[in-house]
Amino acid sequence: MRKKTGYSWHKIMPAVVTVMALFSAGMVFASETRELNIWTWGIYCPDFATTSFEAKYGIKVNCTFYHGNEELWAKLHAGHEGVDIVQPSNHMIHRFAKAGLLEPIDINKIPNYAGLSEGFKKADYNTIGNRQYSVPYTFGIMGLAYRTDIIKEPPTSWGDLWDERYKGHVGFSRNPVDACFATARYLGMDIADLDTDTDTKLETIKAKMRLLNPLLLKRFESLEEMKNLIATGDIWITSADDGMIHKMQLDGQPVEFVVPSEGCAAWIDQFAILADAPHKEAAYLWINHMLSPEMASRMIQKVGYMVVNRDASEDLPADLAEIMTYTDAETRRLVPYPTLDPKTSEKMVKAYQDVRGE
Repeated sequence: MRKKTGYSWHKIMPAVVTVMALFSAGMVFASETRELNIWTWGIYCPDFATTSFEAKYGIKVNCTFYHGNEELWAKLHAGHEGVDIVQPSNHMIHRFAKAGLLEPIDINKIPNYAGLSEGFKKADYNTIGNRQYSVPYTFGIMGLAYRTDIIKEPPTSWGDLWDERYKGHVGFSRNPVDACFATARYLGMDIADLDTDTDTKLETIKAKMRLLNPLLLKRFESLEEMKNLIATGDIWITSADDGMIHKMQLDGQPVEFVVPSEGCAAWIDQFAILADAPHKEAAYLWINHMLSPEMASRMIQKVGYMVVNRDASEDLPADLAEIMTYTDAETRRLVPYPTLDPKTSEKMVKAYQDVRGE
């Protein structure tokens, strides 16, 4: 593994982007049933978190998983009775809030919010007027990953996914935003510009993505599926989030993460409470629980993503800290996911469905 020097995530991400006590342990307003319903990504409800929360507060945690922000958007509009917490990424918060889906956050009910790195606190992406609609949690980037024991010359570009030498061993995200972002960057386009001349630009992106179809082994549904296909050697090169790759490296897998020369996407996943959530006080307890230094540190080591809690970020094991450090040149190539017009996002979803033949 190459030796990397530069800025660790908790120091560089803010540049790309007192409190009242909670009720005593186990105490929730009597008007609420003792359960909590969360819609989240598959990695954010680990057993150690739910078990410790249930033991501490006597509140049953029910987790339902989704695979992408657009899927979450569709699920919410299809019906979400009983759901309390969702975890969209930063670029989706304004859309969700303007649609009336989110409850403004009362920071006074989250004592552990004080432990967040300053650069992650109240930000433009989660604030409308004087109201804050989400709390940041984890952050990472979407780039390339490859098997170092199979591909001897490290890939440097998104274009390496289209290399005929890897035919039948290429992975790609099924997430339409990730897929369109990567393809657009390779074509020299900025996905943030898709709100103008949308149809023409998406046709160009679609044409390039169709050329990838015969080279693909799999468009993976989840990060766990991607990890398994890399581990078995079926996938040699793929688009990937850095967290899962960091974890595989720590486990001794022959895999490396690459920040492509054209740039790659940076994201910050959030906690948000739905406006009609039936268990709002339990939701605040969960968010505070997950932002504790202990839970945050365990999450880093469980999933390989960095968290916004400054104490957890600064006390990483040396081997993990080394893996999760990026060079100055790499950090300059990070591009935040843009907030697009919902109509543009819908067209992007449809474009990727067309490419997949659905």
